[in-house]
Amino acid sequence: GSGGSAAAAAAAAAIGNDDDMGSMVSSLTSFTPVSNEAMAEAERPWPGTYFVSELRRVQGQIFDAICTGNCGTADEIDATLAAFGLAFDVVVGTGSASAPLLDYPHDAASLEHGNAPRSPRPADCTLTELRAMAKELQSLLMRYPLAYGMMGEVLREDGLRWKDRPCRSTPGSLNRRLLRWRDSTMSLADSTLFTSSGIWVCPALEPLITLMSAMAIVIYGPFLVYNPSNAFFATGVLNGFLGFVAVAMLRWGHVARAKQLFVAAGMFFVIGWGILTPALRLTGDFSPGCAFCGWGGGIIFYALVAAPQFSFYYLWGGLSVVYILTSIVIFAHPESTAMAGTFTFLTVVIWLARINASAAANDLVAADSNAYEAIWRAKLAAPHTADDLAVLRISWTEAMSTAAGDGKVQPEMFGSIEVLFNACDRLHEVFLTKMRNVCDSNGGAFQHANVKSEVRALQKAVRSYGENWHRLTDINRCALVFVDFRQMATCLRAIAADPSIIVITMDDSKMRFDEGYDAAARSGGYRDIQLSVRIDTGWTRAQGFDQILCEVQLHVTEMWAHSQSTMGSAHRAYIQKRNMLGD
Repeated sequence: GSGGSAAAAAAAAAIGNDDDMGSMVSSLTSFTPVSNEAMAEAERPWPGTYFVSELRRVQGQIFDAICTGNCGTADEIDATLAAFGLAFDVVVGTGSASAPLLDYPHDAASLEHGNAPRSPRPADCTLTELRAMAKELQSLLMRYPLAYGMMGEVLREDGLRWKDRPCRSTPGSLNRRLLRWRDSTMSLADSTLFTSSGIWVCPALEPLITLMSAMAIVIYGPFLVYNPSNAFFATGVLNGFLGFVAVAMLRWGHVARAKQLFVAAGMFFVIGWGILTPALRLTGDFSPGCAFCGWGGGIIFYALVAAPQFSFYYLWGGLSVVYILTSIVIFAHPESTAMAGTFTFLTVVIWLARINASAAANDLVAADSNAYEAIWRAKLAAPHTADDLAVLRISWTEAMSTAAGDGKVQPEMFGSIEVLFNACDRLHEVFLTKMRNVCDSNGGAFQHANVKSEVRALQKAVRSYGENWHRLTDINRCALVFVDFRQMATCLRAIAADPSIIVITMDDSKMRFDEGYDAAARSGGYRDIQLSVRIDTGWTRAQGFDQILCEVQLHVTEMWAHSQSTMGSAHRAYIQKRNMLGD
């Protein structure tokens, strides 16, 4: 559009408006339409004949490879398949040439075909080849999770089983998992309390509440029996029972109700311990100290609900302050002084563990960060890189000037995370087919990616987005890899020019090929371009998928190759760092 042209002209002027630069910008190619056949296959609502044929082909290759006995030991084969959620049951395996496919009511027509031709692997099939086949099979299975019943029958023909299938293959399971989510991949020191959801996703939450509730009932219960009108003892027992009810709510997935019970318990602390106990001197000389415990406990309980991202400071720092003040008020009573010392000690220990975890996490990715920085410096020193980067900046500026100003959030029309995932499953092949076409037409290497894993999606929603899963805008994603920045600029402009791809306005920090970008501090040394797009076609509009946001990453070959060259060790280090920091 005219706005994009004006922006491009302004950017060109800023970096030097000469004839060579103008010719480079004008040479950027436009989009190429996707073939009708490819898009028609991608738009299938349910597994059809072609899909089932592909499934049989790949699983048949896996069966043949395993049966040669030359691709590894049984343990190695099991581990390779398990990495992609698969298992091989030799007793069940019969080979796709002899086992009929059971009927499936959703798409009976697609099952009326003969067995697909098989392409046996050579007798010297390696574990690397087996891994590639298992990855391809997993990608096929992830296209239609809701068709697990049908696909399970197909897999059993060759003795295979999809053992780690996604929750959404069983309707309602993903929603239930979100409600009951606990971040079990991290220890307390590894930052659970520092995430956006704080204590509410801590693995120790339910055991801790159960222990504290039991202690309250055991300690205060006998005194309440002999003095039933004492508000101090009654508050302790009542909050003990509320704790058990809160645990039950958490186990049933009713987190909101559990939080309401926390607020109620805080109010009882304020009223019973903070007001009535000191006013009536129900605990004698300890009554002023109980006032601090009551008010402090009430505020902490409310704060854990209102601002859980500060759980560490409220839970440990707050309790330390409460017990220190209590000890001062009641003249250093041994019990309160011991509690103050204990909580202060634990606060310091956990805080130091957090600092150590941060340092260790940075050490994990330091070597890769240095390698990426060396690659970047080498690229900058190469001939024509400065001009190519200038063209890339123009293309970025132009793309952002014509981008849609929509919020970077998934549409509210998706009422649950499972409904969103099911829609993304349907959209995924259309999205991939479209982006592959644009990538191939502009000299890039397309890198397929499955729909984002449910575990990582839940982690991200809970750790970073305060359980607002509508902010998950990378469930559908892919990578486009380019030899140089000129190719990348060409493709970026083609994406922006394609009327069926709606680019969303992004912050300039997502264009990481800029010398001013601190890659070491912000992205572990890695540099790429990240786009958020919508696929706007007649089919996506008819299905209601045209508002779904997808992520497109543009990479340079050398950095992408390094990230893949060590069999994923760089990415594993990044994941470990992410878990340690709770990101």
